[in-house]
Amino acid sequence: MGFRQSALIDVVCDEFEQAWVAGEAPKIENYMNRAGEESRMETFRDLLKVEIELRRSANELVTTADYLNRFPGLESVIIDTYG
Repeated sequence: MGFRQSALIDVVCDEFEQAWVAGEAPKIENYMNRAGEESRMETFRDLLKVEIELRRSANELVTTADYLNRFPGLESVIIDTYG
């Protein structure tokens, strides 16, 4: 992945975080392809990291099951990201 794709993913994640902080309840699903289909997995991983961090800072209970149910087929990315 090149610098341009990384920069696009950063912009997408920043927009997602800003929407979250503004109380808009953004959905990862609506942001996953914004940096391009070829970057979908990387974008998903980074958005997931942001959402987990934001939910934890809001003292929400965050479990892998939340994401495994929501994103079938992305189990390995979820488990690797969730840690």
